[in-house]
Amino acid sequence: MEIAGEIIGGILSPMLVALLVRGVRRNAQQTNLLRKKVECSFRLKSFALLAALFLAAIAVLSCFAEKTEDQWSGLLAGGFAALGGAAFCVDCFCRRLVYDEHQILCFSAWGSDQHALWEEVREVSYSPLCQWFVIHAGKRKIRIYEFMDGAREFVERVESQGINIPVIVSTKIR
Repeated sequence: MEIAGEIIGGILSPMLVALLVRGVRRNAQQTNLLRKKVECSFRLKSFALLAALFLAAIAVLSCFAEKTEDQWSGLLAGGFAALGGAAFCVDCFCRRLVYDEHQILCFSAWGSDQHALWEEVREVSYSPLCQWFVIHAGKRKIRIYEFMDGAREFVERVESQGINIPVIVSTKIR
């Protein structure tokens, strides 16, 4: 059973580090002083990192739990918790939206980077359940969270482009 914990830790640790390095490197290359950014705050990134470490510790400790019949269920629950914490951490560190007067660029660890010109943006909707904005540009959907730093300025920029945003969002974010 101890070997299973070492295997899980040996697989998850390099994956998490590789995703973080990939996101930070891409974001550093694409950021320009003339562009405005929407990204997670330092406090949220710190919380995500601590949560991921805490959940990883739970996964490791579940490997050393007393040997019982449902030992595998504890290990499985700890593994899923660690994966969820790692995904949250990677998303906080890698998700960024950069925009200027011509275009919107969105960087994420999950999939390819997205790009849209302001002329392509049809509408911006809001999901109260997920607390994110959905930018509809052609067939693409770009999502950014409401609680990210710079979201308020982005909403003002969208409204200055003449794109309608639901009234609930406009009053809530100000």
